[in-house]
Amino acid sequence: MTQIDPDRYRRLTDRSIYGRDDGLYHDLTNGRLVAVLNDTVYEVPLQVASQALGDILQRTSSTWDRVAKGVAGRFLRMNTAGTAASWQTDAVKAIVDDFNALATTAQVPVIRFDGVAFTGATGILHYLTAPSGNVYGVIPKGAGQTLKPAIVASGLDIGGDQTTTEGYELFTHLMGATGAPFVIGTDAAFYFKCKFEITDADGLDTLIVGFRRAEAQQAAYASYADYAGLGLNTAADPMAVKTITELNGGGTTVTDTTQTLAQATAVQFKVLVSAAGVVTFQHDIVTPGTLAAPTAVGAFTFDTDDPVIPFFNFLNSANLADGVIIHSWDVGYQ
Repeated sequence: MTQIDPDRYRRLTDRSIYGRDDGLYHDLTNGRLVAVLNDTVYEVPLQVASQALGDILQRTSSTWDRVAKGVAGRFLRMNTAGTAASWQTDAVKAIVDDFNALATTAQVPVIRFDGVAFTGATGILHYLTAPSGNVYGVIPKGAGQTLKPAIVASGLDIGGDQTTTEGYELFTHLMGATGAPFVIGTDAAFYFKCKFEITDADGLDTLIVGFRRAEAQQAAYASYADYAGLGLNTAADPMAVKTITELNGGGTTVTDTTQTLAQATAVQFKVLVSAAGVVTFQHDIVTPGTLAAPTAVGAFTFDTDDPVIPFFNFLNSANLADGVIIHSWDVGYQ
């Protein structure tokens, strides 16, 4: 018969049952209440001091704790560390898609905003629906596109028909795409993290990943009134990574991070915006999988009440970028 370790378990009940160690014990290693039945130790569910209808229990590192019920319409979202969940104010502002996990047979239908089949006409809004149900705004750039975005082995390829000065813009949170704009001074701090790769670095004219003003689409990203992102605007391998920003149509500011990205290398760009509009940048070029601030950045703050959305915008140079592949798209509150 298994013996209960007396140095670890302190008996709370008066006596053994039928000669066994069955009963209630205090587990001295972690302070938990346990029950012993047939020589097996079972943890007793914790009764929290404060309770209300709709509360839930959540495991901490050493015990169970109460998560008070959320108000109507809120949703439970795991934090970025994957260690705890909390109530968030608006489910449609949190969007996550892992395109890299999809089979190449996965369907991502792309149609025009008016229901017509994909035309690729320049500047015309199209909608792409991911298997998750998330809807993306898709805008052909330059002279238009003959090839629509499609799932390939490593993600969503938006490289298109590979023509100089042509490309695509993808966005969410506006104009029928999933989500609603984030509003500076109203929303809590938020972020956009995108993992992607460029097949041929010297074929890229420009690329920017970040947030822009929620306004009618423009032919060039620099024509938006406000934007802030990490970007690439040098056709070379490796590519110089830069912060690219503009406030209130005052002209583009480009700051070289002094770090570079090699072609055919998956990278994460993350742009974070505080509740007050202060923008910070991260990437994982130095240590893949570990996000960190670039060596040098340009300071930028969106104005209070600015509505902003996540976007990914690129154009080919004469050498052509070949594959422009989005591995994942992740937007939400910090």
